[in-house]
Order: sequence, then C-alpha cells, then structure tokens
Amino acid sequence: MRITLSERGTPDWLVAADLAQKVFAKQYQASISPDPDSFLAFFEDSEDGTEEALACAGLSFPEGEGSSILLERYLDGPVEDVIAASVEAPVKRSQVMQVGNISSIRVTAGAEIIKAIPLVMACLGRPYAVMTMTHRLAALMKRLGVVFHPLADASPDRLTTEEAATWGSYYETRPMVGYAIAAEQSTLLLAAIGRYCFETIDMRFVSNRPEAKVLTRAA
Repeated sequence: MRITLSERGTPDWLVAADLAQKVFAKQYQASISPDPDSFLAFFEDSEDGTEEALACAGLSFPEGEGSSILLERYLDGPVEDVIAASVEAPVKRSQVMQVGNISSIRVTAGAEIIKAIPLVMACLGRPYAVMTMTHRLAALMKRLGVVFHPLADASPDRLTTEEAATWGSYYETRPMVGYAIAAEQSTLLLAAIGRYCFETIDMRFVSNRPEAKVLTRAA
C-alpha cells in the first residue's frame, strides 16, 4: 500500500483522475473532467501483481488574485476572505488549498485518504483546507475525527445550466462548502505518527506563519 501526491499530468495523477471520473459517473451519472493541481491517491497491489488506485482526492492551490477555485462559485467572496471572517483572523490565499473529487471504490481506502489530508496540509504549508462535500462524506469525516466548519450550501444555482448538468444527480445530495484547520486536527495528526513513512523529504520555509515576537524585560 502507498499513498502518493502527484502533480498534474504524471502517471499517478492520470490514474487518479480516471478513478474520480468513473466513481462520479457511477454514483451520480456525472460527466466531469477532474483537473486539480495534484492528486492524493491510495494505491494497493492487486492479485495480478499490478497496482490499483482505490481512492483519491484532488488538491488545488490558489495563489494570486487571478487564480480561482471551483467552490468559490458558491461563496460571496474570495475563499480566504470568507474563512478569515469565520476565524476572525487574517488568512492569506496562499494558506488555503481546495480538496475535491474525493472518490473511492473501497471505504477503508477512502478513510485513509481523509486521515492523511491534515498531514498533507501541514507538510504543504497550507493551514486551511476548503472543500465541498455531501452529508454522507461529512458524517464519515466526523467519525474519523475531522473538525469541519460549514460555510455555505453548494447551490447549483451558482452554476450555469450546462455546468450543473455535468454533475448529474450530485446536487440532489445537498452538498455543503466548509473548511478544516490543520491545527485543529490533532487527533489525526498524532495518529499519523508511526503510521506513515515519507520516502523522500525536501523542505523549504514559507512566509505564511507570522514572526514570533521577542519579549524583553529590564532587570
């Protein structure tokens, strides 16, 4: 078993995109074409010795003002401003990632992807993850220990008729938009210790975190 984070166009990304497309087609009769910046995917060896993708989640990373993510269509402002209003603290666009196209053909594999997301958020320097989810997915995340904050209904009225039609019956599930904060996912982050092992590590510092203030006191 392995969990990979693959960039757009790479072999693992293409396999994950195909999985998401097939799962949404089967479950909702949707005809979507997933195109996230990256895919987080769960692979397992099959009986014939080849690897099979059992679950995935698309990750997109908004940066400048010109960039956009799909779920902002459901919000009344830029995602960072909406989250900032909720947490009552400044939020940079570069601190947010969108999680979408969560798909699985095995429940346990899908659960592994969800449990790994807070760790990925921390590793990528993205304190906030925003996503659209069905009530069923929200219930699963709650059982797994994810702390999730609802923001708004994901209304098909925010899309064109043609766009909404590509999602089949998905909107009949009354999906919602919400966000998770990496720092609130201590249960999952602590559970990851000893559960996962990174094969490669390449770190750099980011400027998302405010500089610590040094307090001095005269003797």
